[in-house]
Amino acid sequence: MGAYSDRAAEILEMVTSIIDQEAAKGTKGLGKRVADIVADQFGGQQVYFPFDRKRRDARIYADFRGDNIHALATCYRLSTKQIYEILDKERAKRRQKQSVLPGVSLGGQQ
Repeated sequence: MGAYSDRAAEILEMVTSIIDQEAAKGTKGLGKRVADIVADQFGGQQVYFPFDRKRRDARIYADFRGDNIHALATCYRLSTKQIYEILDKERAKRRQKQSVLPGVSLGGQQ
């Protein structure tokens, strides 16, 4: 889920539970039923839904096809420069360090 405060995690769990319970009743009118319940539960309060950049960045990396930088920038409302930076960061996270094979020396050292 990400690193959320206890209250944020509690709110997200409540919303998840509401959707799961309502989905079990069928999908017809699901959006309206969920909206009504959420309004009943949180009406009159300021509720902050946390944003998980790590999850967004991983989705951008997964959606990247090599020729869709502009489409990603539009979809995620970011600049192309930001998309390139996110892709570079995600590539670096996924890059495996190459291990040295037994009996092989690097740079003439043993």
